Amino acid sequence: MKIMSKYRLLAILVTATIFFATCTKETSNVRLPATMATSQTLNIKSDAATVVGFVVAQGDGVVEKGICYNTSPAPTTANNKVAYAGTAATATFNVTLP
Repeated sequence: MKIMSKYRLLAILVTATIFFATCTKETSNVRLPATMATSQTLNIKSDAATVVGFVVAQGDGVVEKGICYNTSPAPTTANNKVAYAGTAATATFNVTLP
């Protein structure tokens, strides 16, 4: 009976050693695509408004942050845009739309 227990223990140790030896740690970094969004519109006037934007994920290739706007849906940077000129240590930033 003791011999069977030793063989079982040996089999468990060999199986555990093989399992842990074949495990590898992934070293690739998962990065979200660059995304920005707006959260609030403040001080709305007939000729201007202040918009609070925030960076959801800042990926590679982001050269500026700001707000683009248009009177039709889904504006792009080809439409009107206002770039943020300050240096923000946080993800949020304010711009004033003319």
